[in-house]
Amino acid sequence: MKYDIISIGIDPGFANIGMSIVAKRGSQFFSLGFVTFTTKKDKIERTQGIRVADDDVRRTSEIYLAVKEAATLNEVQLAGIESFAPFTGKGGWKATLGYAAAICALRSLDIPIYTFSPGDIKVLITDKKSSTKQDVRDYIESRYIKDINWPGPKTKLEHQGDATAAAILVIVERDRLRKQLCIE
Repeated sequence: MKYDIISIGIDPGFANIGMSIVAKRGSQFFSLGFVTFTTKKDKIERTQGIRVADDDVRRTSEIYLAVKEAATLNEVQLAGIESFAPFTGKGGWKATLGYAAAICALRSLDIPIYTFSPGDIKVLITDKKSSTKQDVRDYIESRYIKDINWPGPKTKLEHQGDATAAAILVIVERDRLRKQLCIE
C-alpha cells in the first residue's frame, strides 16, 4: 500500500523505549506497527560478570541500532520524539543516553525530527492538559487510528501510546506547516 508520509514516534528512555510507526494516506492514519523493547527480561543473565559501564555502552548501541533499523525498514520520512526534562540521580543520565542514541540514529539517516514535551502530547492529542496516559491512547483510537492493534494489554502501554501520539503529531505538524506555506 502506498502512503503519503510515514513517521516514527519515539518515547525514549534507557531501560524501556516505545517506538511506533504511523503512516498517512489522504486524511486517514494507519498504524504500521510497534517496536517495544525493554531490558528487564534479560538483565540478570546479560549482566553477569559485565562491568556496568560496559553494559551501558552496549545498551546505548542497541538503542541506536534499533531506531536506525526501524526507521530504515519502514522508509520513515519524519520523526516525532517525546522530549524529557533531564533529572538528577541514577537514572537521569541513562535516560539522556537513550534519548541521544535515538536522536543520533535519526540524524544519521537525515530524518527531520520534531520534539514534543509530554505536556504538548497530552494537549495536542486530547485537547486537555490534565489527560492521563489512558486518555491519550483512547483519543488516538477515537480520533486517528480506530483499528489500532496495541502490542499488549492497554494497561502496559505507556511508552507505545506516547510514541504513537508523537508519530501522529509530527505528521499533523508537517501538514499544518505545508498548508501555511502553500505547499501542496
